[in-house]
Amino acid sequence: MEKFAHYMVDQLKFKLTPGQTLYNISKGSDRYVLYKMGPIISVSHGMGIPSLSILIHEILKLLQHAGCDPSEVVFFRLGTSGGLGLDAGTVVISEAAVDGILRSYMEIPTLGLIIQHPAKLDDALNKELLQISEEIGCKSELGKTMCTYDFYEGHVICCLAPGDTRHLLPWNQGGYS
Repeated sequence: MEKFAHYMVDQLKFKLTPGQTLYNISKGSDRYVLYKMGPIISVSHGMGIPSLSILIHEILKLLQHAGCDPSEVVFFRLGTSGGLGLDAGTVVISEAAVDGILRSYMEIPTLGLIIQHPAKLDDALNKELLQISEEIGCKSELGKTMCTYDFYEGHVICCLAPGDTRHLLPWNQGGYS
């Protein structure tokens, strides 16, 4: 994360003032690593939806205390993933996230109710990111990405016999990547 923070300072041409340095603001916490570079906050949350959910709630609360309007904040999640039908190295710009049964929302049990949060992402931002990736020669595609609560079983990594491709059927028919 520290290397990424320095990279972003260089890319944004952000000038650190004399004596200023980049450091892990959340040092002492095991939940995540957090760097702030000018208008950018970069956080590594670990793996999965549960740690991301905690992070999003805590970052939004920090932004609220800082006087930021949450509707003016743009979140990017960068991470690794697998792709079906894509060449290795292709960057997928998520147009929507789906759960383990291909629904475009995230369900959270809250006070005895099941709350469904839509998982649709910003179309205009996606088009802008796709255009920028083309301009810099980065092979990218818009696609849907799967988020599950369990990394291995949720993504069918450990449960199938070698060569069993039955799990690919919904993805091939639904235009998912």
